[in-house]
Amino acid sequence: MLPFFVVTQPVEAEILKLLHDYGVGVRFGLLTYASTSKKFKNLFKGFPVVKIAMEGTHYLRITYPQLFDIYENLGVDYGMASIDYKNPVENAEKALQFYQKGNYSFKLVGIMPERATLAKYLDLYKKFQDIGYRYIAVGEVSVRAYNLHDFFAELIPEIQKHYSPEWLFTFNFQPQLLPLFQSLGLWGSAYRGWYTYDRNYSFVLEYLKEYGKTPYIRGKIEKALQVYAKGRALLKSPISLKEREEIKDRIERIRIIVDKLLGLSGLSLKELRHMHVMDRLIENLAIKEAE
Repeated sequence: MLPFFVVTQPVEAEILKLLHDYGVGVRFGLLTYASTSKKFKNLFKGFPVVKIAMEGTHYLRITYPQLFDIYENLGVDYGMASIDYKNPVENAEKALQFYQKGNYSFKLVGIMPERATLAKYLDLYKKFQDIGYRYIAVGEVSVRAYNLHDFFAELIPEIQKHYSPEWLFTFNFQPQLLPLFQSLGLWGSAYRGWYTYDRNYSFVLEYLKEYGKTPYIRGKIEKALQVYAKGRALLKSPISLKEREEIKDRIERIRIIVDKLLGLSGLSLKELRHMHVMDRLIENLAIKEAE
């Protein structure tokens, strides 16, 4: 089972390139949107992993031939049809007709609308399969309405029992679901929200201690980060626009000071942030891969 990191920004691609190049035992793919920037598209295209693209959260209002040309330029292995909540089957059939007229290198994926019920997903899966889809994705399941583990533990075996899919993809990957998805033989799942870190940079002190950096530098950075955290907390309080801008300027100056202090040790905030995110991914995914 491959987790597919949803990536839309160059900084995300940088971290995942490190994760790939370090060979730390985390197997993954990438999923992006057709609406991303030209700079990002160039980074994405050269990534040596399995890649998927979809229209994205900001609908482009373009034709299927135009969307499919973007997929071709991205060099993806799989390209998803757009989502139509009112007429999902008719829309999927339309996408398939345009796809069959072209000579595309990617495989077309039908995506069932998100937040459907179990019964609705099963009904749509059959209809998508009947009109000719070999690759079908389950749209994002509502985390408010369902326990994800229980929902997929019921849905995926039902699809496998009745429709014997060669390929099945979901949109609700979480590290705690990896054992379930592996046991069920799921092909892949989209991992949103993976690029997270403590915006107060508390992890910086842990890395400095781990690397044995001098107590003097650690002490100065710790004091600066305390002021930085207080400033960020103030931004959440009811203050005037002028005060907000002043605080933003202040915490940005502090961030620059911390970055310069780290530079004395041959480090940077960006580098440590990348390491923090990557270490968390390794902890959540690589260990489970080895089990």
